[in-house]
Amino acid sequence: MPRFKGHVSHRASIRWLPDPASEPTSTLVLTSSSGWFIDVRILSSRETPPPSLEVDDDELLRPSTDEKSREISVERIDWAFSGSSKSTPGGENKPRHSEWTHWVDSKTLYHEPPIVDAGDMYPVSKTRDLEKGSMPNPATGIDTEYEEIWDDMPIDVPEKSATCSTFLTEDAEKEMKGCIMKLGSWCQGVLRVGKEISAERWKFVIEEKSWFLVARVGEKSIGCEIAFGDDQSLEVGKTIEAEGREWTVKEVDWSIKSRELEHSD
Repeated sequence: MPRFKGHVSHRASIRWLPDPASEPTSTLVLTSSSGWFIDVRILSSRETPPPSLEVDDDELLRPSTDEKSREISVERIDWAFSGSSKSTPGGENKPRHSEWTHWVDSKTLYHEPPIVDAGDMYPVSKTRDLEKGSMPNPATGIDTEYEEIWDDMPIDVPEKSATCSTFLTEDAEKEMKGCIMKLGSWCQGVLRVGKEISAERWKFVIEEKSWFLVARVGEKSIGCEIAFGDDQSLEVGKTIEAEGREWTVKEVDWSIKSRELEHSD
């Protein structure tokens, strides 16, 4: 059985040069071995963003049994998107270079060209990377150099579950695209229907042997629950209906996760 090469990443901070670093969001990214990813960034309710936000201090990583309390206004979506990624390995004198092509995005409509963003990844430690690049600063609209700190999180796979499974939906007539990805004990979904955008984040609690909602942003329920069933029955290309939409299994990965966190090149 091959080793799983994907990862779960949490952003600790972003810095728009020359300003100091801060973390105004709860940002979690799931990436499969194939490079497919889902990135959900939800604005914090804190009045003043901290200079850095560690995993244990991120309230939007904590599951709740009260789903109503986890329903969040769509205005708090900072960015939510999913698509494909690729990386060029680094060397002694150059960093790893990564590119992300957004298939569905909270910032672009169905018929608009996809956003492609890129960054150079500098290892800080075995589980922490510094990403450097440039993109439009949302506060100014001006292309600005940035620095982001990313932490790899442990991948805990529920019993009898695939390490990763991904589902896609698309309907050109409805101008709809959506992605649901379950990776280890995390699941996220992004759905765009016309001008409406929705995002969800779920967490599997081992002690309870159940999935709990962490955050739901937007008015539409995405249907992430399709990822919580029997993975043994999943096959690439199989279709599943949820919330009136047809989802297609893009990938199901039973690779063994590494016992130690490693950078995926």
